[in-house]
Amino acid sequence: MAGVAVCGQYRLHVPQIFDGIGGFEAAATGDHDVVVLVHVVPVLAPALLTVLRAARAGRARHRADAGPRVVVVAHNVLPHEPHPGAAGLVRALLSRADDVVVHSPEQADLARRLGAPAVSALELPPHLPGGDPSPRAAHEGPPRLLALGLVRPYKGTDLLVRAVQQVPGVRVTVAGELWGEAGARVRALAAEPASGERIDLREGYVPGPVLAPLLAQHDVLALPYRSATASQNALLGHAHGLPVLATRVGTFAQDVQDGVDGLLVEPDDPAALAGALRRLAEPGVLERLRSGVRPPDLQARWEPYLAALVGSGGRARVPTPPATAR
Repeated sequence: MAGVAVCGQYRLHVPQIFDGIGGFEAAATGDHDVVVLVHVVPVLAPALLTVLRAARAGRARHRADAGPRVVVVAHNVLPHEPHPGAAGLVRALLSRADDVVVHSPEQADLARRLGAPAVSALELPPHLPGGDPSPRAAHEGPPRLLALGLVRPYKGTDLLVRAVQQVPGVRVTVAGELWGEAGARVRALAAEPASGERIDLREGYVPGPVLAPLLAQHDVLALPYRSATASQNALLGHAHGLPVLATRVGTFAQDVQDGVDGLLVEPDDPAALAGALRRLAEPGVLERLRSGVRPPDLQARWEPYLAALVGSGGRARVPTPPATAR
């Protein structure tokens, strides 16, 4: 059955898949202002289009201007590893929505190019896993870095391992599923003599209850991404008291203050990563960065985000420019 939740001044109705299309249509034609469809991967676009059509059918039985708006929230407009047909599926979905919400200006441009009629670029509100921080034992010695999550090409974990090979003493834990060729590459690098048994591979999914103790066993959260959209991983590190080493992609430069609560380097550059690791190993640097970390405000972004989502405030909606006549 459908779920109902109240978030501030907003009442949320969440139909479940087993309610069938009738459940979605009932939600779309009741006293609701917005139907929100969350787009994650293109393969699910046909299912979301079915829900969208149910909302449109319900609106057709009422005044066209009285029904709910259909908003697509796109965490990644296109997948990090594109495949044939992805753009066509996403275009079919975005072009039929009333509004599309994304979480970076670059993603907003991409959504417009794929036919979104109106786009809002909003800061991604944090919803961090892992609970409260675990107690941290004192540690003396070289920095211990943590690379967390599914290993995929765009995350640049292989670049981090190559950088660690160049900096004696520094250790890194790779915790997550080692996916496809990217995972095989990291395994091969970890086995090279230059790694010196300083690469700890903890393969497999990392469940929420394990996150806080795992973070507490390390000194720095590493985000060596080649590319990114919006991410809350830097906030996760800061929430657990860790400085963050990240590349200048996606929203990392927004969440990490270079030299204050972490270090920022250019993407796809093992030499730059190695330089940052050497800096972290210098006396006093890690302590200074750790003292600059502040717990993120986990609530401040939610109210403007929801206000913009329902069209009652927040950042102004950015309409797609009209096509130029040819």
